[in-house]
Amino acid sequence: MAAVAPPSLRSRAVVAYLRAQRRRRRLEERERFLAGLPDPRAPERCGPPRQMRRTHAVRRGEAHGAPFWTVAARSAPRPAANAPVQVLYLHGGAYVSHAIAPHWWLVGQLARRFGVAATVPLYPLAPLHNCDDAFPFVLAHYRDLLERSAAERIVVMGDSAGGGLALALAQLARAEGLPQPARIALLSPWLDVSMSNAAEIDPLSARDPMLAAVGLAEAGRLWAGERSLEDPLVSPLHADLAGLAPISTHIGTHDILLPDARRFARAADAAGHALEHVEYPGMFHVFMAAPIPEARRAMTAIAAGFPTPPTEEEQRRWTSS
Repeated sequence: MAAVAPPSLRSRAVVAYLRAQRRRRRLEERERFLAGLPDPRAPERCGPPRQMRRTHAVRRGEAHGAPFWTVAARSAPRPAANAPVQVLYLHGGAYVSHAIAPHWWLVGQLARRFGVAATVPLYPLAPLHNCDDAFPFVLAHYRDLLERSAAERIVVMGDSAGGGLALALAQLARAEGLPQPARIALLSPWLDVSMSNAAEIDPLSARDPMLAAVGLAEAGRLWAGERSLEDPLVSPLHADLAGLAPISTHIGTHDILLPDARRFARAADAAGHALEHVEYPGMFHVFMAAPIPEARRAMTAIAAGFPTPPTEEEQRRWTSS
């Protein structure tokens, strides 16, 4: 067996910073979590940072009652330039926070390094809204993307809560008879909002510099609304994967969401579903959104599952249809 490289100095510095900032503190107590909920009514302040507009092709749009952004490279790499992969990116934030700078950095990397065009909708958030407000919203955006691109060129991607929402979207598309995307890519996905797997989650708590089960469980209840916490659209750990697109899950071993990601991988394997599960030793929650060497390697592995550039025949078929 090949030796596993220790975490890089840069990643250890990021973890030290997260611990010094006490990022998980607001999730450790229910009352503190509720008192510190961000205002979900101000999505305009959550768009791409100004410097991204100088380095990427960024466009703001309005659809289905809320803003969205598309981000692409100013000059796409040649292999994908004729028909770039279309990524529908669903950001994390425990279903209570809009996209923040690390999300945009990650989306920018997708565009610059791999030539994709990413659509990032700001979906309705708790506590003003719940999942039943967000589901039709993200499904409508997926329909819009299908009108502009062949399903074979679409990847649905999400980190953390956005990963759970990505799997909910795939189930909703199946129920509507819509074609599945080429792939569903999940980064540190939140798959069971109940956080009830305490026997496996608690031992990881001391290693996780970002998350705590108490606050996440409260966020999960707000998101579920009147649905059961075990509803497969709310907690995709319980989903029937039949007919869904191939899935990849990428997660660090110092993330309290790891045990449920492993349970999901085992369930997919038992069901015979095409799922790639990759773990990154010593990495923290959504480490892919940090400027560290491990993130670069992980994003390369994730992009390896993207659709290949189309043949000339496929390109002619799509453009003439």
